[in-house]
Amino acid sequence: MSMYLVDYFAIILPTVHPISCSPLLQIMIYSYTLIYVTVMREQIITKIEEIYLLIIDFIEKEHPEINPFSLFEGKTGAALFFYQYAHYKPEKKKACYEIINQIMEEAFQYISETPDMKTSYCDGITGILWLTQFLRNQGVMDMKAEDIPEEIIRQLSEHSTLQTVEQNNPDLLHGGFGFWAFLLESTDLPDKGKWIREQLKALDKIKLKTAAGCNWKVDLDIFQTETNEKMIIDPITSTHLGLAHGTSFILILLAKTNIQGHFKKETETLIHEGLAHLHSLKLKESVSTYTYPMVVLNGVAQSGSRLAWCNGDLCVATAFWLGWKATKKEAYKKEALDILRKAKSMEIKKGGTQDAGLCHGTAGISQLFRRFYWETSEEEFAKVSNGWIQATLEMANYKDGYAGFKTYRSETYGGPHAEYGFLSGISGIGTVLLSALSKEPTQWDRVLQIC
Repeated sequence: MSMYLVDYFAIILPTVHPISCSPLLQIMIYSYTLIYVTVMREQIITKIEEIYLLIIDFIEKEHPEINPFSLFEGKTGAALFFYQYAHYKPEKKKACYEIINQIMEEAFQYISETPDMKTSYCDGITGILWLTQFLRNQGVMDMKAEDIPEEIIRQLSEHSTLQTVEQNNPDLLHGGFGFWAFLLESTDLPDKGKWIREQLKALDKIKLKTAAGCNWKVDLDIFQTETNEKMIIDPITSTHLGLAHGTSFILILLAKTNIQGHFKKETETLIHEGLAHLHSLKLKESVSTYTYPMVVLNGVAQSGSRLAWCNGDLCVATAFWLGWKATKKEAYKKEALDILRKAKSMEIKKGGTQDAGLCHGTAGISQLFRRFYWETSEEEFAKVSNGWIQATLEMANYKDGYAGFKTYRSETYGGPHAEYGFLSGISGIGTVLLSALSKEPTQWDRVLQIC
């Protein structure tokens, strides 16, 4: 039996427990559930195959309007879709792996021919190197660690620390610590510990002691209002709690570093200090439907939050969860689960989503809840994940979209836009849909730094 058959008992719509019902009602509930699951599974499969054909077409053509080998926007990210598709259809594994290797060969050629290429995780060299290490670890690419010149690693390390320390820009997507994420994915990189030590030194230079623990300087200029007079932002009492750009990601890096056995005493201390500060920012339940703010400026929690991969409560839950896995402090596990249990009861229409993408849309939320289902075996998280999958399918309502999907943009920026990319477009959406059919924990979502 294929491991990709949907688990019928993971998607249970009725809230009435069947055992408490009459035999006739039990049969009706079971039949209704079976029909619903079968229909949903067919919808997922149909959409996956539609996306598969579009991505084949995407990688075969030139797209001058985008960075062709951006991990999160270009052809490189599509490799993760083909990786998961190969698990879904083993008979196409060889063909998918050939496509992946061709993509990566072209990516390295692009690097060699583009002297001013960006270095970032999102759309630069670091992202391509992260993907290379992932594919090596999964047996998709045959490449040795020493094939990556040490000089390249040294230059990327120096540039990343410059971004972190001098620009207060340690974020995952466009800042310095994307390189740290690459280091953690590398299992046999020469002198890995030395390079991680450089990241920890940079982190120490942006560390800020707070009343509760410690915070770190991150770039908060994006929260300046569009006025001639700039707000004065105190870095000690201001922070961004997100995963894509904020302190949740820093705590995740520290936890993963600790779990891998590097600098355990130092990282554990920082985890405790950072999570203590994070916990001090918790919102009063009576004033918010969310557990934590997305942003705090000058000690004031800013209004507006969301469920998403990039920002919001699910990021904070991930930081506490990995903090527990690193330190075994049960209070961190409890806090993560408390956040998730509150978030899972939130109505989908109140989650703040406006598209289906991985970054801030329904697919990303679905994958986060599915990851926590795999981590905890709590069926409720699987049900919530599948609810967000249904919401993702319902987002495919644009006649001129790719497989019906478009990425949200305000009218000021041109309105909704069809994208192929991994973070906001159909490559990522398709990969999440494939995950919805998997009965085993996926590996591709390591790219999101949630595991």
